[in-house]
Amino acid sequence: MSAYMELVLCNTQSELHPLEEGKHAAESGMDLKAYAEASGKVRGTLKDKVLSWRVFCAVGDVPHEVRKSWTNLSEIHAAPNWLWSALVKQMVESGWTVQVTRDKVASFKDCPTVPEWADSEKVAEALVRSQPMIRHNYH
Repeated sequence: MSAYMELVLCNTQSELHPLEEGKHAAESGMDLKAYAEASGKVRGTLKDKVLSWRVFCAVGDVPHEVRKSWTNLSEIHAAPNWLWSALVKQMVESGWTVQVTRDKVASFKDCPTVPEWADSEKVAEALVRSQPMIRHNYH
């Protein structure tokens, strides 16, 4: 752990990617408050990075462009985890903004778990694909 913390604190070549930072915080063995204090990072932003890392890991085979959308991944974390992969896939295909991702996830927040006999991956993909795009009128 101390080697990891040294990397975070003394990385002079380049900044760690937010997903790498989330991974480090999640695997450090420290609670988020202690990690934030030790690393000098903002706890709220650090929490988002950890949530993003958890979604990134759970989804598995994700396209490289998802690394650029790490803030979207933290929004997806609020959805039931059986929907994460389908949401990430649709996010990438449709180019969702953070706000669109947040709105989509909000519509699935209370979605019940799929019965054990069902193919949850196929149900998730169909459900996410069939949900209409939410349009906003921002001024």
